[in-house]
Amino acid sequence: MRWLIVVLTTIAAVAVACGSDGGGEGGGDDAEQIRAVISGFTEAINDRNYDKAYDFLAQECREDVSQTEFATAMAFAGIFLGEIEMGVGDVTILELTEDEATVAVEVTFSGDLEGLTPEQDQEPSQMVKEDGTWKTTDCGDFSGIDATDPSSGDEPPPTGPGANRAEAVPPGDAVLTPDGLEVTVTDVDDDAWPLIESESMFNEQPAEGNRMVMISVSVTNRATAEESQQVSSGDFLLTGSNNSVYEPYSQETSCGQIPDEIQAELFPGGATTGNVCFQIPEEETDLILIAEFAFSFDQNDRRYLALE
Repeated sequence: MRWLIVVLTTIAAVAVACGSDGGGEGGGDDAEQIRAVISGFTEAINDRNYDKAYDFLAQECREDVSQTEFATAMAFAGIFLGEIEMGVGDVTILELTEDEATVAVEVTFSGDLEGLTPEQDQEPSQMVKEDGTWKTTDCGDFSGIDATDPSSGDEPPPTGPGANRAEAVPPGDAVLTPDGLEVTVTDVDDDAWPLIESESMFNEQPAEGNRMVMISVSVTNRATAEESQQVSSGDFLLTGSNNSVYEPYSQETSCGQIPDEIQAELFPGGATTGNVCFQIPEEETDLILIAEFAFSFDQNDRRYLALE
């Protein structure tokens, strides 16, 4: 939870510099602009529109933090937030010059987030004005998070069954994660909308051109350390022939409420079964389930399971 607090605090810092149309435009009172632009950025985060949110970073941040790093951090924070929406409470302008500002921001949430309070870990945010638009320079907490380049670290990418897309294990075979969780795909429903529709009257049918794929998995904790590990739908991603990565909780790729969604806490020797579901384009083929537990930002920790 500590890393989440850091990320959410940084979100609040960025929020001060971001407006509903991509930043606070020049003209008018700067202090009023800084306060007024907060709602646009928080709306982008709550809508999971991370590409739009990234546009609000100062140039020096964009040079240090890639769009993928930013979007990855936001996506993982979004998994924790779920239906909880972030907002901003009190905003205090501490220092203000023609093109620089220091602002204190209070983060708020629409519900209980395991004891995280608005007062925790609040640090003044630094902003600069670029071409008449306020931007944030507080982006260091996102650095080093890269979901697409497994060779960005010092360790070479792993090889062997399930260690990468090219060596994804075939359906029915188990793969062991670095944390000692054994994962097996037990069933795949390539067109799961009839089941999803019957699960809840509030579920919405797939968008035009999309289908819902529901995957049944079994997970066993083979670790030796006497510690429990959490397992949920958020530990899985899906990819395929389009080379896109789909999340189970994003607005565009969620299936809604699904039957027997996987959710468990396992001590060594414990096992569970359950489902995870993705809404994907109909033309997607060569589907591969990606298992990535413990919210690791290192792609080397991922394990790959072919669905066909």
